[in-house]
Amino acid sequence: MKKELLLEIARKAIEVEFNNQHINKSYLLKKYPELKEKRAVFVTLNKKDGNLRGCIGSLIAYKTLLDDIISNAKSAAFSDPRFPPLKKEELKDITIEISLLSPYKKLEYRDIEDLKRKIRPKIDGVILKLGTHQATFLPQVWEDIPDFNSFFAHLCQKAGVNPYSCLEKHPDIFIYQVDKIEETNSRKMSVTGAFYPNSCSSIESYIKDFNSREKYTNAKFKPKAVVVPHAGYIYSGYIANLVYRQIDKSQFKKVIVIGPSHHFYYKGASVALYNNYNTPCGDIPIDIEYSKKLIEKYKILDFIDNMHHEHSTEVQMPFIKHYFEDIKVVEIVYGDIDYRDLVPIVKDILDDKESLLVVSTDLSHFYSLEKAKKIDLNCLKGVETLNVNLLNRCEACGLLGLKAIVAVAKKSQIIDYGTSYESSRDSRSVVGYMSAIFQ
Repeated sequence: MKKELLLEIARKAIEVEFNNQHINKSYLLKKYPELKEKRAVFVTLNKKDGNLRGCIGSLIAYKTLLDDIISNAKSAAFSDPRFPPLKKEELKDITIEISLLSPYKKLEYRDIEDLKRKIRPKIDGVILKLGTHQATFLPQVWEDIPDFNSFFAHLCQKAGVNPYSCLEKHPDIFIYQVDKIEETNSRKMSVTGAFYPNSCSSIESYIKDFNSREKYTNAKFKPKAVVVPHAGYIYSGYIANLVYRQIDKSQFKKVIVIGPSHHFYYKGASVALYNNYNTPCGDIPIDIEYSKKLIEKYKILDFIDNMHHEHSTEVQMPFIKHYFEDIKVVEIVYGDIDYRDLVPIVKDILDDKESLLVVSTDLSHFYSLEKAKKIDLNCLKGVETLNVNLLNRCEACGLLGLKAIVAVAKKSQIIDYGTSYESSRDSRSVVGYMSAIFQ
């Protein structure tokens, strides 16, 4: 039985409450007899920002797997006393997680230190029982509360027992394990097949062709940040690739990509709080912990889902997937802000030895080739001299990000400059592109 089926059942169980339909249980049981097995199940609803939206489950297997999923999915959505009932418009913004519980067993322990030795964080779910008081935490809770003392203090509090003296009263402890199934919360591709190919083999062919061209500028130092264009690969991919191919990949554990919002107005900037970033060549994990810390630290940052249907950042991801192994990414899309709001964020990223900053921008748009080169010269000079004032005469869709890195960086080098004319051969209306490196 496919795990995806269980997730589909759970989501359907919630959806039918809004559309007056029903689940054909007879059909499902006939087609998937495994659903008749009695299992204990927890259903958890999470918002895309990672916050809990509901969690209800069974500790004892007394229903069929099908019935327990349906019942607990509905309860998590509409009957969790910690939250108001789920609204229809919220459904698209939640992800569903199903935990299939093993039978629980009592854990014998002498004292608190013995309990600490026998409990396995991130593996054991825990049931705590003291008199008429009882509560449980799934193994997943260890991810948010990894400290033993804090974990049990919260668990005691959930059971309605004084968290400071709870373990001293030697409560009964039961443990169980779970098989976790979760919907993928991914930053989906928005411009694949338009700005870049929708097949991995085609992307690899593009990069192979870019790298076969002999003429390119060598980097004079190891970059800590780069500026790259974000047009279609046919127009600006070569210029972007010149930078990516020269980065010291072993230096970094995460890549932070900053780009402007072209299609959604927002007064501020948004950090993507998904688990993964989809690309045609496979997913890239998002550094969700780092992303949340950024939002907590800077007032201009939030998570706005509509901001993340953006090509300026997305077109960088296939390059990152190709050139980096075991890397995590962070996506920041900015709207109506002052570039100085980005400066402390950029400085923080540059100060982090494990982070590479990618600033995405194109230059002037839709001038004649001759005029575009004159306007773009202001951008090039501003970058070369690290002079923010010169960038006031630069026309770039990602000007705020460009100003921020120029204001912070101590060293720069232009790697390449070009226009769409090289591909289109139309000199009447061109777009300018630049790639550069910074320290």
